[in-house]
Amino acid sequence: MSASASGKTAFVLAGGGSLGAVQVGMLKALARAGIVPDLVVGASVGAINGAFYAGDPTPAGVERIERIWLGLSRSASERHQSVH
Repeated sequence: MSASASGKTAFVLAGGGSLGAVQVGMLKALARAGIVPDLVVGASVGAINGAFYAGDPTPAGVERIERIWLGLSRSASERHQSVH
């Protein structure tokens, strides 16, 4: 995707815990479509995802972020099960 002559493409990633996991799906779809931003900004968890994405804005880079999130999800689930 190319930006118009007067515009740029930016990904703006919000903060808020579980939104970070949702952002991975969005980034995955955009990367597969070949859409690469000129600028990535984020707050809180969005800044973390944005930093990882900016380091490798490819489908493989997004898969790396996804693996991190999946690992966090498993760890949280295991902690929850040990409490009950």
